[in-house]
Amino acid sequence: ASDLRQKLGESIASVQQFATPLERATTPSLEALKQYSLGYSFHNRVDDDAAIAPLKRAVALDPNFATAYAVLGVALSNNGDAQQANEYLRKAYDLRDRASENEKFYIEGHYYDIVTGDEESAVDLYKRWTQTYPRQNSAWDNLSLAYQNLGDQQNALAAATEAMRVDPQDEYGYQNQMASYLYLNRYDEAKAVAEAAKSQKLDGVVIHQILYAIAAIQGDQAAVQREFSWGNGKADEMFFLQRQSFYEDSLGKIKLSRETAQHGVEVAKRYGHTGIGITTLGGQAMRDAAHGFTESARQKASSLHHQPGDSFPAAAAALTFSSIGDSAQSLKLLENLNKDYPSDSDVKYSVIPAVQAMNSLHRNNGADAIAALEAGRKCELGQNGVYGTYWVIYVRGLVYLQLRDGAKAAAEFQKIIDHPGLNAFSQFLSLSKLGLARAYTLQADNVKARAAYQDFLALWKDADPDVPVLVAAKAEYAKLK
Repeated sequence: ASDLRQKLGESIASVQQFATPLERATTPSLEALKQYSLGYSFHNRVDDDAAIAPLKRAVALDPNFATAYAVLGVALSNNGDAQQANEYLRKAYDLRDRASENEKFYIEGHYYDIVTGDEESAVDLYKRWTQTYPRQNSAWDNLSLAYQNLGDQQNALAAATEAMRVDPQDEYGYQNQMASYLYLNRYDEAKAVAEAAKSQKLDGVVIHQILYAIAAIQGDQAAVQREFSWGNGKADEMFFLQRQSFYEDSLGKIKLSRETAQHGVEVAKRYGHTGIGITTLGGQAMRDAAHGFTESARQKASSLHHQPGDSFPAAAAALTFSSIGDSAQSLKLLENLNKDYPSDSDVKYSVIPAVQAMNSLHRNNGADAIAALEAGRKCELGQNGVYGTYWVIYVRGLVYLQLRDGAKAAAEFQKIIDHPGLNAFSQFLSLSKLGLARAYTLQADNVKARAAYQDFLALWKDADPDVPVLVAAKAEYAKLK
């Protein structure tokens, strides 16, 4: 078509400017299809901010345009706007019979993995999609993400690699392959993928977020600052600010973390994104509980579970309440989560086991706590949504400490320490070093205990001095000398 337009006299500059390909999608409106194609092209380049406006125009022009609703929902979800995302994805799901078979795979898959959170059903559907349309790279992309969430990182890597074989220009393929290498602690290979993406001019925000995580894990502060600055001056800055806030918090720099988080929320509001404020508040609530700021955690959790959106607000509040010993509030929220999100993989395999175990822990019933956590083994090394990774493993370590089984407690905390790539900014990475010190103390291995306490205190050398967990750690370490 571009060749024909030039032969008919259209200038090369004009052809290049208006050469957006029409994507395959079911709609009787040519204008709606053009707007969808424009939005999809932005989404496919991982520029969801730019994708949203034309996709909204597409569904306004054709209110029955199922696939446009679905892509719009995914774009909003990627930007953290859970409530709007779910509304559009539900609309797409209701209209799916108007779509082609290929479009139905996309619509139903994202209904599972975003709206209901049912990653197991998503994996089954995406596998059927890859079998039916093996040359459709988006099928492999989404299968890779679903495997990552369930903790099957080897199959996630294989799916991402196949997506790139099908389409060497697939930006999602690059970022999914890179993420899989990160989760497998294969950092050099992840960096090599990033260089390949850059050489193809496909280095979007996720590529730099992963490089930022690797820099944090490796303690490369120059690289941390370089990747952090990549988002400056655009909407992507809000994601880097949130990660920076959580990174500072994981090092005990609580006050600085709060300032960074507030800046991130302000940037998000400037670009019209409200969801980041909810995930930031939830992250702070859970972290305050883990660090011993009980009342602050309670206040944040109390305001959190009234927030709209997906399962996150109630789940984060339930985890927070159970962490501070408020079993009544946590069980009430758990009942609602069971009713509203019965098939959500994160809720089933991470939130419910951790909440039930924490409640048993506060009742000094270690046996029940261990039994509750068994359900979580299935996905304990997965990407547990925005609740934060490692919950099941960390709580199991706490239970074994209470049971005075130092060897088993040490094994759980070491498992977290051995998998930093799963969540470089988790509070549980540093707290597991403290848990390891306490586990060695139970085993009367003072040499290893001292070394573990020193590792934690060195990591927290610039921490706020009044963090309760730090005060306790220093007192425990002093007794070993």
